Amino acid sequence: MDPSPTGAKRVSSVATTGLVLVCAGVFLATCVLAWVRGGAASLVALLFLPDDASVFVDVGALSPTHIWLDGQWWRLLTAAFVHGSLAHLVLNLMALRSLSQVSEPVLGAPAQLGAFGVCAISSSLASLVWNVSGVSMGASGAIFGLAGLVLAVRVFARGSLAVGVESISPRALGAWLAGLLIVGGILRATGWVPIDQAGHIGGLACGLVLGALLATRGARSNAWRWALLLAWTASLALLALRAVYPAHTAARDESVGHALLSRDRPAQALQHFDRAFRKRASHGASAELRNALAYAMALAGERLTEARELAAGVVGEEPHNADYLDTFGWVHCRAGDAATGMALLQRARLATTSSSPEIAAHIRDCKLARELAPEIPVRAGL
Repeated sequence: MDPSPTGAKRVSSVATTGLVLVCAGVFLATCVLAWVRGGAASLVALLFLPDDASVFVDVGALSPTHIWLDGQWWRLLTAAFVHGSLAHLVLNLMALRSLSQVSEPVLGAPAQLGAFGVCAISSSLASLVWNVSGVSMGASGAIFGLAGLVLAVRVFARGSLAVGVESISPRALGAWLAGLLIVGGILRATGWVPIDQAGHIGGLACGLVLGALLATRGARSNAWRWALLLAWTASLALLALRAVYPAHTAARDESVGHALLSRDRPAQALQHFDRAFRKRASHGASAELRNALAYAMALAGERLTEARELAAGVVGEEPHNADYLDTFGWVHCRAGDAATGMALLQRARLATTSSSPEIAAHIRDCKLARELAPEIPVRAGL
């Protein structure tokens, strides 16, 4: 993207170069980690079509559950330097360098870094509030912020500051931003690409406010400028407060429940899945949620009769799903019905396209299940 209609070339300086190098360095570290963990196949997947978010979380991506459960608030900033694929990295860095040819000469290197950081944090806060169930990463939220800053300066600035952005067409830049948001919304709605629209809008809003404040600096009447500053500060504070104390939505409870299961805390996970199930019961809980609830019950050794009914219903809907068969089998094992449980676990193993350590562990431990949680009598059949 070149926001300058005249194509006037400006030289990006130290701030932009530093941001580009950090993003490239983090991506290189991500590639090395992927290679160490999974070899060439994992590296190729990372470069083109990644399917494992754990490597991104380990290098600093925005993971809501790591923030809520572990207090890792530094991810609000580091997520801007993590990218999910080679194409993701290249596109963002191209946009960053193009915008910075205008923004950095106007702002200066320190302010460029500050604006990037503040917009990145605002983007992450918005994502944390409205995108509670997935890992988010990338510099695009901060880039939207820089674009919003340039647009606001172009519209409101007067005097020497306006000279630095006079080559920018506000209509072209505004249309570019609107087009990106529309395309991002379409891609997210269709499920083709998990675009974080909340992060983009949060970064853009922050940049627009920063640009308006910068453009009106030194104006004769500062009343509205102070009002804008106070409104922006209050909005950011409310956003941060909502991020720290998020609403217990069904999506958040599901996300936290899965995270607690992965940390071997099934009793706590069960509480979150229960809340999510109750909230979604009126319009039908998904098979994935019902399966997770049944699995948490099995691991916690609680309400195994209910767990078996839930798991049976899920398997009835998708009889060849390995995860659902595994849960159904493990529920039977935990209830003491090792024969039925083993049969279901073997079906789950055959239904997978690759080896599953979890299914293997359940098969190994199934014979001990009656000693673990003998809650209901053994019943023959499925």
